[in-house]
Amino acid sequence: MKAKPAGEHRRFRMIQEGMDRHEMGMREAAKAIGVSYALVHRTARGRANNKRVLRFFLSLGIDPEVLDLPEVLKAELRARGAA
Repeated sequence: MKAKPAGEHRRFRMIQEGMDRHEMGMREAAKAIGVSYALVHRTARGRANNKRVLRFFLSLGIDPEVLDLPEVLKAELRARGAA
């Protein structure tokens, strides 16, 4: 059985709620971090695993479990003692 790629279980609605708490939409997030709206949207939906976008979501306080992070970012969090 093939392992599911990171992001497949990302919870889009919970990510949107986290952004709403900061009164921020996908377009504002894209502008703030210097990437395209499409990349932010694809990453939030779990169709991309852009590290810059995922780190931004983490900086907003969105739970790492909600983000279904790739292993490389999970390792970063463990190294920082946050997970």
